[in-house]
Order: sequence, then C-alpha cells, then structure tokens
Amino acid sequence: MIDIQRLYELGLEIKSADIGFNSFKLVQDESEVVKNLQHHKVTDNHLLVIVIPSVDSKKSQNIDNIQYRNLMQFLILEKRDPKLPTNNFEDMMIYKRTQDSLNNLLEYFFKNFDDEESNCEIFRNFDTASFQIDPVKGLTDCFGWSWTFNI
Repeated sequence: MIDIQRLYELGLEIKSADIGFNSFKLVQDESEVVKNLQHHKVTDNHLLVIVIPSVDSKKSQNIDNIQYRNLMQFLILEKRDPKLPTNNFEDMMIYKRTQDSLNNLLEYFFKNFDDEESNCEIFRNFDTASFQIDPVKGLTDCFGWSWTFNI
C-alpha cells in the first residue's frame, strides 16, 4: 500500500515544481473534494487534488504472495467564477488551460518516475496501460480533468 505521508509530500513537490498548480489538496474521497472546493477561490487556480487511493490485491490466491494494486486519481481543476454568465467558449478555454496543466503533470511523471531507477518508490513502475483521462464538468463551479491509473 502507498505511504500516505509520502503521497502528501509528492503533492507538495508537484505544486512547488512550477508546472501550473497554485493549490494542492489530498482528500479521502470525492465527497471531500466537493467540500474543499467550496472554499477554493478563482485566484487559487489551478488546483491539484490527489485522492487517497483505493487498494485491491490483484486477486492474489496466496497470502504469502499478495501484490497490492492502488487505483490513483488526480484531479486538475480550475474554478470558474460563478457570478459570470454561462459561456461555452470560456468553459472550453478552462478545459484547454487545465489540459495544459495536465500535460505538464504527465510530462513531470514521465521525466521523474517512469523507470526502475526512480527515487520515488510510489510511482517507480506505474501502469501506463491503465491510464484513463476524463473531463470534469461543473464540480462546485470547477472544470478540468480526472486522471486515473493503477500502480
């Protein structure tokens, strides 16, 4: 299983790497994301949310050979000013800006963690075949992307 303190430290490292994130939160589930977003200000954009992973044992048959698989979720969000009228063009520009931040995050991961010599034990061998990236719409006035993958 993943060391939660190390996961939190990783979030702080990503924020300080100057790749597009002004805010970072580590949360336990999506309901906590909504609660945290209520206090998120437009000036705090872009927000990186790391959800504490769920874990399964890859259907291990032998107690001596359990291999844990963690389902990771990263949210890359920008809060839209709720006082502004609905504007499809502006919403699409938010997706574009958060997509740029997501691409920076992916590049950061591939540069720093995608090999066996990585000094980050958490992501040393993350499963690129499990990547799923989905748009996030209107989550407490935030738009952006959800990136999930297995490690």
